[in-house]
Amino acid sequence: MEVYRGGPPDRIELELEIWLADLQESKTIFKSFQEDWPTTTLPAFDATWCALQEGEEIGREIDLRIRKALFAEGRHIGLREVMFDLAREVGLDMDHITRYFNNGEARAAVLEERRRRGELYNVRGAPMIILRDGT
Repeated sequence: MEVYRGGPPDRIELELEIWLADLQESKTIFKSFQEDWPTTTLPAFDATWCALQEGEEIGREIDLRIRKALFAEGRHIGLREVMFDLAREVGLDMDHITRYFNNGEARAAVLEERRRRGELYNVRGAPMIILRDGT
């Protein structure tokens, strides 16, 4: 969302939607967010891009792990250290991810992808439709 909307997801908005996610995914445990709310989610995009360079399967794995960290564990996904912890958990090559984080290649690739998608498909955000009955 951040690369399209210019900032991280709104905390109050997400907290209000936890009940809906809980209804839709009743076997999943959603945790309220800690006080240390991420002011950016770009490190999460960077980590996912790094993982995708190693392969689609590990890319999906880190993507799901990041979502679990935010929604089920209330972790601060805006911190580089948290991304590195999650990368270790899924078995990413730490030399690889560290190099891409340090040299700025991951961030440049994420922002370029946003630019290209915006131009090609007029992408402006991440859509979500919620009906009055909560579905």
